[in-house]
Amino acid sequence: MASTTQRATSSVPSDLEWKYDVFLSFRGETRLGFTAHLLDKLQEQGITRTFFDDKDLEIRRKVSELFSAIEKSRLAIIVISPDYASSKWCLNELVKILECMEERGAVLPVFYEVEPCDVGDRSGSFGKGFTELEEKYKDDKEMVGRWKAALTKVAKIKGCTSKNREEPELIQNIVENVRNEVGPLSLEPAEKLVDIDSKLKELDVLLELESNDVLFIGIWGMSGIGKTTLAKACYERIRHKFQAKSFHGGVREDSKAHGMASVQRKLSNSLMKKNIQDWDAGEAASWRSFLLEKKVLIILDDVDDSNHLRELCGKPDWFRQGSRIIITTRDERLLISHGVKKVFEVPELSKVDALKLFSLRAFRRENPPESYKALSDSFVDYASGLPLALEVLGSFLYGRDLDAWSSQSRKLEGDFTLDEKIMKILITGYEGLDPQGREIFLDIACFFKGEDKDRVSEILDSCGFNPGIDIDVLMEKSLIKISDNRVWMHDLLQKMGQTIVVQQSKQPGGRSRLWLSKDIFHVLKEKTGTPTVEGIVLDLLESKEVKCHPEAFSQMFNLRLIKVHNVHLPEGLNSLPNSLRFLEWIDYPLEDLPSEFNPEELVELSMCHSRIKQLWNEKKFKSK
Repeated sequence: MASTTQRATSSVPSDLEWKYDVFLSFRGETRLGFTAHLLDKLQEQGITRTFFDDKDLEIRRKVSELFSAIEKSRLAIIVISPDYASSKWCLNELVKILECMEERGAVLPVFYEVEPCDVGDRSGSFGKGFTELEEKYKDDKEMVGRWKAALTKVAKIKGCTSKNREEPELIQNIVENVRNEVGPLSLEPAEKLVDIDSKLKELDVLLELESNDVLFIGIWGMSGIGKTTLAKACYERIRHKFQAKSFHGGVREDSKAHGMASVQRKLSNSLMKKNIQDWDAGEAASWRSFLLEKKVLIILDDVDDSNHLRELCGKPDWFRQGSRIIITTRDERLLISHGVKKVFEVPELSKVDALKLFSLRAFRRENPPESYKALSDSFVDYASGLPLALEVLGSFLYGRDLDAWSSQSRKLEGDFTLDEKIMKILITGYEGLDPQGREIFLDIACFFKGEDKDRVSEILDSCGFNPGIDIDVLMEKSLIKISDNRVWMHDLLQKMGQTIVVQQSKQPGGRSRLWLSKDIFHVLKEKTGTPTVEGIVLDLLESKEVKCHPEAFSQMFNLRLIKVHNVHLPEGLNSLPNSLRFLEWIDYPLEDLPSEFNPEELVELSMCHSRIKQLWNEKKFKSK
């Protein structure tokens, strides 16, 4: 409430009341050159609310109109050129600008072909014009005094200078400075911002920018879903509201490559505008003191370790009131453990927005040409709303003919290899799992997507895993979802898991999991299984029958899971691995199991509709 009361009693307009983002003060000598070029660049970059007095000096606007524009401008750019101080109009504008904006740090001087020291001292060629003006108005000592004081002040304000710089570089530097104050600009390509507005509105609710509390906000979702894009858009939109701000991208990779001390140093340098080379106890103390003095906006992108949060942003009492810390991560548990209660889960793109993003990449337009419509739809379906995949596929197909599109579509339909760029991003979540978590992820990707959660847990439990905690971890890391008590996984995450398995060997019998009927039929018929095989699950919708070699399972010493049907044994079955923990064989065609099968590891057995009469001698079975 304190900030609300202060705003209501202050003469400074709120963000919603600013009429102009920028007030441009300049001398006529730069009107058609530098200042015109600067104005064009500002407008090109989305800063369209710029006050620019386009009238000649002889027919200037009324002073009251100019002063009103200054009062209603968020920021002033003062282009101080050699002849600037020879103009009564310019100096009166300067006095008014400093009166309105100096205290809130909204003045950006541009020393164009002049030295700041000459401006402050009113010396050199710059001082010549002022001397003449001073002589002209020598009877109004109060006004001249205000001019002198204003020139002295503005010379001490950190700004931009044309010295040893090309004009385009100088203008770009000015625009960057304006970005830090004015806020949201249209700097991202349009394709990056598909469906961004609705997400930003939801994020605004969590940010509570009018609140004086210190708030931590999490942006959570699977790899490639658009967390970083959303965080960047949010940063551009709100950073002007904070005294210090920093977007630190790639925390995970940065800390892995250079260590946390380097990350801390970079973050503090960015916020404090310093160039600290070594991070020590003294710098850490200075950093903590700075955070308490300034209202800050910090965005920590791609965080995967709770230690990162403890060392970079600690607790709310580290920060001054009104500060905001935004964290993007794949791991919800990391946010929970740090006490982050405001979390935005980034959703997949709708079919309409997915097609728009794909088309922008593939055609540089929002909709595909009619001749490419069907193929575009197939690629959009393949990507399943994942922005990363849509951008990668669209960029890859840009400029290619229909034959190339058709070829790529057929490849994706039958291939278990992901695009290298997509794989590189998605696999980071998998690599962050412990060994057992990885095994369960691969089981779900290959066998159990869409299955009842409780049943999946039972099967995994029978295989010696602890699915309760690991399924929770997979959910927290955005690798699976539970909906209607069924286990779901994004299609491309499933594809990634299956790709990991397929890449284990060129031969199906050398892979840890078999789920494709053609691979299962080949391995069982040709007896090509190896000790690598851990699970065989045949889709119940598969109606084709297969004849199984009597020694098909003889080399599968580590097989823990069999879930098959329609497997015929015309020559009998001589062996089953003693490692089996789960066995479901619908329509098992024989009257008994192999005599050498020792089921000591077996936890669950299901032989529905089988011809079996006797399983085994009871002495052979030891219940788990």
